[in-house]
Amino acid sequence: MQVKKHILIIEDEQDIIKIAAFRFRQAGYEVSTASDGETALELAGSKNPDLIILDLNIPKITGKNVCLRLKKDKRFENIPIIIMTASHNAEVMYRETGADDYIQKPYEIQELLAKVQRLLQKIK
Repeated sequence: MQVKKHILIIEDEQDIIKIAAFRFRQAGYEVSTASDGETALELAGSKNPDLIILDLNIPKITGKNVCLRLKKDKRFENIPIIIMTASHNAEVMYRETGADDYIQKPYEIQELLAKVQRLLQKIK
């Protein structure tokens, strides 16, 4: 039996969380969610996700700072992070954060699923 890969979705818009979590569970992933930066860092430590999907515009600690903290921490530095942003500077934000990929909002869930699968294949 194959162990399910665990994805942490960090997003403050509840509708987006519900849809994304549902689709990822349908695709066979285990999913945890957080709606702010503090909770995101706590869950990253307790859940040890295989991949993180991170909105940059979240409360308490910005997504950019969450990403920077995770990438500087030896425990999390190799966990792929996909940032989500509605910013027209998505590519710049992606480079500044050290994330592994990005997706611009609004996005197609199939495109996000494909990015997740590609990144998880790399870390097998």
